[in-house]
Amino acid sequence: MNTGILTFNDTLNFGAVLQAYALQQTLENFGYNAEIIRYTNDYIENNEKHSSGLSLHSIIKKIVMGAGLKRKEKAFRAFEDKYLHFGKEMKNNYEIINQYYDCLLYTSDAADDK
Repeated sequence: MNTGILTFNDTLNFGAVLQAYALQQTLENFGYNAEIIRYTNDYIENNEKHSSGLSLHSIIKKIVMGAGLKRKEKAFRAFEDKYLHFGKEMKNNYEIINQYYDCLLYTSDAADDK
């Protein structure tokens, strides 16, 4: 059975990535073909990815932590490439997702989507 996991995973957050991995592995251990859906929408892009703004604090933080954040992002992407199984990228339309999966699982952060 093709199972799609809809969760907020495109973030540099240990908890989000490990939660997605654990759910994927659990489903696969039960014999399901599990994929994490790369879903985004305008709300996520505007409020999550671009939330740092141009404040003095955010500019200083980027300068001070720049190299560390790049290493962290590289490590996250390497983990994702090695362990996470991603489905198609989808944006703004839940209805399209139903065409690709027999079953959809929504995590709490995805269910709160605007």
